Amino acid sequence: MEADGGGWTVIQRRGQFRNRVFNFYRNWTEYKNGFGNPAEEYWIGNEALNALTIRNMTLRIVLRNTTDDEVFIYYNLFRVGNEEAFYELEMGDLIGPLAIEIWKTLK
Repeated sequence: MEADGGGWTVIQRRGQFRNRVFNFYRNWTEYKNGFGNPAEEYWIGNEALNALTIRNMTLRIVLRNTTDDEVFIYYNLFRVGNEEAFYELEMGDLIGPLAIEIWKTLK
C-alpha cells in the first residue's frame, strides 16, 4: 500500500466485504501462519509479523467507515516477538495530529 510518502504492508484487514461473515475466531496455528485474502478479510500471520519487525518499525492504523471516511493513527515503534515469546507485542508512543485528541478521550 502506498500512502503518506511510503510503502506500507497490510497486516490486517477487516470489514463487511459483500456483507459476508468472516470469522476471526481462529486457533494458534492459523494466527501463526496467517489466513484470509489480502484484498478482503485478512491476517498476515504472527510469523510474518515477527520477521517484518526484527528492525524497529512504525505502525500505521487506518480506521475507515462505510462512507470511506478515514482516521489514521501512528505508533513510532512496533515489534512482534517470536513464537517462544508468545508473539509479544511492543508498542511505542502514539504520534501524529490525532494522538493528543485520542489521549484526551482515553483519560
